[in-house]
Amino acid sequence: MNKNLPIITIGREKGSGGLAVANVLSQKLDIPLYDKELLAIAAEQSGLSRDIFEEIDEKESFGFFQNALNSVLGSHNSYICNENIFQLQSQTILDISHKGSCIFVGRCADYVLRNNENVLKVFLCAPLANRQKQIAAK
Repeated sequence: MNKNLPIITIGREKGSGGLAVANVLSQKLDIPLYDKELLAIAAEQSGLSRDIFEEIDEKESFGFFQNALNSVLGSHNSYICNENIFQLQSQTILDISHKGSCIFVGRCADYVLRNNENVLKVFLCAPLANRQKQIAAK
């Protein structure tokens, strides 16, 4: 692992090829890549089931509007659970980032590492037609 390189965060639109770009960078720069495996690491560190992390990871979130609706309906469990899982994932991202250069795909890593000066933040987008084609091919 090359500790002199920055930590790279890759945010992306679904279907824009972000994971493919991250894989190429990881191989060329010889630094580790963290995407879904971050869920397993966070689960192991927290002592919680990986299934909990994966279930929340796969849910579509509507952010503020979902939280507002839950609060009106008196349902705070979803928000609290999501918030706790986010905090555990965030701590895992911070722990890994202290070890040296690496690449994080998604997981709000750009936000989690916002105070780290050694972070290169990339956001990948693509035309809608290309993203639709990419998603349909899976």
